[in-house]
Amino acid sequence: MKPSLVWFSTVAVVLIGVFLAWLPSHRDLQWDEDIRPMAQTYARKAISNNKDDHHSVHDNDDDSAPLSGIVTVVTGSTSGIGKSFSRAMLKLGATVVAVGRSPTKLQGLHQEWNNNNNKNGNELFPPASQLVTVQADFNDLTAIAKAANEILQQFSTIDILCNNAGAHDGFNNLLGTKESRQGYDQIFAVNYLSHVLLTEKLAVALNQSAAPIIIQVSSSYHWGVDGSELVPTTTTTTTTASNNGKVQVVDPVASHVGGSHGFFFFRSQRSYANSKLAQILHARALKEKHPLLSHKPTARVVSVCPGWVRTSIVGPGSMLERIIHMAAFHSDGWGLSSLFLAMFDPEPQGDFYVNSLVLSRVTPAYEYMPRWTYTIGIRDVITLGMAVSMLWFQRFSPQSVAHPSSPESYQTETAHALYEWSLSAVQPYL
Repeated sequence: MKPSLVWFSTVAVVLIGVFLAWLPSHRDLQWDEDIRPMAQTYARKAISNNKDDHHSVHDNDDDSAPLSGIVTVVTGSTSGIGKSFSRAMLKLGATVVAVGRSPTKLQGLHQEWNNNNNKNGNELFPPASQLVTVQADFNDLTAIAKAANEILQQFSTIDILCNNAGAHDGFNNLLGTKESRQGYDQIFAVNYLSHVLLTEKLAVALNQSAAPIIIQVSSSYHWGVDGSELVPTTTTTTTTASNNGKVQVVDPVASHVGGSHGFFFFRSQRSYANSKLAQILHARALKEKHPLLSHKPTARVVSVCPGWVRTSIVGPGSMLERIIHMAAFHSDGWGLSSLFLAMFDPEPQGDFYVNSLVLSRVTPAYEYMPRWTYTIGIRDVITLGMAVSMLWFQRFSPQSVAHPSSPESYQTETAHALYEWSLSAVQPYL
């Protein structure tokens, strides 16, 4: 796509935003009608299943703190969805382990909790809530392993793991040169591979919970890729007297610096989409392949698309961030609804949840999209159009529901191959 066309599209989006910004206000979360009752039901189930062993959950009849004793680990907890979700869980009385990159922001989160908890007659967080902060850079697997060890030293049981930390290059890395500490594509490492490591490290503690929940904060943008760049390949070396024709595994394209075969602007979009599809594939592989979680019927591993939410994922203060904030869901409001339903759905209908029904009106076309549309970039253009449409029209149909993810996300062979490769990649840090 030519630069002039990109800028023209951006200006068009801004003008549409100015026109639509005054339209229907955002829907609020129904705390007393929906959230608290669902949380109470989950807590009681956990208590019922653990009457005979030591568990983080204890009997609690206080409706104001239904998750008292529930241990929740949240990554990317110092801004956006992660911060709002951490605050919401504290509001429900949970023990929140907030994991973030910035020590200053983590300290600010702790200070906010302390201050709100001490306001006489106006407590936002019940006394039962507890906040523990852990510093970790998700661009460095060594730092993730250290953070996981720190968490395990304090908690033998973890009930909920929210894999939320994420990044997006936006217009800031068009050449795709940013890499993680271990040499992987930065977006792939931060959004996906770091969470594979964290989940593996914390799996033993999650298995101690009666009803463990793992939430992958993914994105509907995963429809933008076909999964081919997530598949590790194999090559066979020439047979000699010394190597006997060894089979070598080649890392998936998505893990390489650059993250995709996309061109110019769409390279960064594909890199982000690959990481979000990888999260969904990871969730399904955990339920099917993990030695502990796959044998635990009460374990719930789900993925969510919060829709467009007011966060700083594309860069604080950027033009793109200002555009998004004009129409996006509030991160401390409806932006959290799919997370809560995914966790506490009394009658689960699937393992991928969305915040708006607009998605069901724009994704059916992907069922019939041939492979060549991805090769030449047509799928990239369609997905960008889908994303822009969602930004402006999601508020017209705010409803949290289980929804099918992309056709490629159900490819079991891809999910298992990526999972096995990912385990080998993080093995040195386990």
